[in-house]
Amino acid sequence: MSDPSIIASFRGVEFRTTDTGLGVGRRNVLNEYPLRDTPYVDDLGRRARKYNVKGYVLGDDYLQQRQDLQAAFEEGGPGELVHPRYGVVWVSLLGEAQFDESHREGRMSRFTATFVEDADNTQPTGQTDTAADLERAADGSDDAAGVAYADALSLSGPQILTDLVADATVLDINTLTSAADLYVDSSSLGDILDMAGSAIGQVATLLLKPLTMVAALRGLYVEFAASIRVGSASGGALNAMRDVNKGALANLAALTAARQAAAASPLAPATTSRTLLNEAARAELTRRLAISTQARILAVAISDDTVATAQQATAMRDQVVDQIDVELEQADPDAGTARALSTLRAAIVRDVATRAELLKQRSTYTPLAVLPSLVLAHRIYQDASRADELVQRNGVRHPAFVPAQPLEILL
Repeated sequence: MSDPSIIASFRGVEFRTTDTGLGVGRRNVLNEYPLRDTPYVDDLGRRARKYNVKGYVLGDDYLQQRQDLQAAFEEGGPGELVHPRYGVVWVSLLGEAQFDESHREGRMSRFTATFVEDADNTQPTGQTDTAADLERAADGSDDAAGVAYADALSLSGPQILTDLVADATVLDINTLTSAADLYVDSSSLGDILDMAGSAIGQVATLLLKPLTMVAALRGLYVEFAASIRVGSASGGALNAMRDVNKGALANLAALTAARQAAAASPLAPATTSRTLLNEAARAELTRRLAISTQARILAVAISDDTVATAQQATAMRDQVVDQIDVELEQADPDAGTARALSTLRAAIVRDVATRAELLKQRSTYTPLAVLPSLVLAHRIYQDASRADELVQRNGVRHPAFVPAQPLEILL
């Protein structure tokens, strides 16, 4: 460890050394009890090493050297001590450093300092569960959407009002079950179909209490998001919900124009205006449930490693966030719904930003010749077991002959 050629320094400020001392030991606690002749010792671990350093600065500019060393001693936090006897150690100054000068030793300032070894504080740190925050934000968005739906829906009057809403709601449920048939794990598909069948069978009754109808629909959408098959199904399910949202948004302008025309015309039947308002309320609920469902699908996909790269997570995030922006700008939601959607948007962005850092980054690699996938996997990843991943990701026809062309890899 000792190397006389090393120039001593602290925080990069050089000095010369004379005497040194090193304090070592154990953190032992002596236990002595009354009427017991034999004590025992609790060993609590190694004691922090203390480095007693005596040194000096010398030369015509010794005053500047002393000031630099003084500033290094007074700076907060640990620093690097370089010493000919101890090498390079990370330390903090213990107590004070003492400078001494005398007339007999001109152009020279001596000092004495005691350093104690220091290390990073590796205690656990608090971390926000952004996925749970996203789930709460999605629930809040669903709550606000449900309240807005219940406030806007009015079925008092001719039976045709209820029948029209019921028929449209059944179509929405059937659309969801069709998507479930494509993307939901087979072990959960039966539960979703049972829930859907129960809701369809009671739709007219459930509509008498709109919030109860909303609860049944929410249950279906939440179960759908939680039951997506692990793998590429997440992307398909996300797109299916995007299409649901777009379908409900497509006739927004037409519905708005029809409602305004009905309200302005004294000859328009009251049921016509009411029907249009109910249809608008149902479409709004469908769009907003589709949005919150996509947020849940994204959170689950990142958690179960379905999303392999940060780029993929960002693209999925943008898809959902764009729909929220459209909903806020074009649908003109009430204040409560707008706040809930904005909160959900922020939660999605925060969750992806936090967890995407843990995902792999997509890159490209071009081999110089046709090589087996095992060789390439070892060369790229230093792990031949990832050869199958390389083949599948790039659609290689034969693993023994990977073509000499750009390959997509995950780092």
